[in-house]
Amino acid sequence: MLAEWTGFARTSYPTTANTPLWTRYSTLGRPVMSLKPAGDSTLTPTQTISQEHHCRFRDAVNRTAPWAR
Repeated sequence: MLAEWTGFARTSYPTTANTPLWTRYSTLGRPVMSLKPAGDSTLTPTQTISQEHHCRFRDAVNRTAPWAR
């Protein structure tokens, strides 16, 4: 992750040697980088990340929580 941030700061492009290709965001498939340890990061559809992180559940909780009023 440090190499990607450094590459981004230096060139405005986060992909560096020995890291996954980090493509420009697009609404087609909406891929985002799923950051994982040990160099296992991958481009992943937003829907997959939403399912893995139970975002629908959290969105529902946040809509009905006392602080949402």
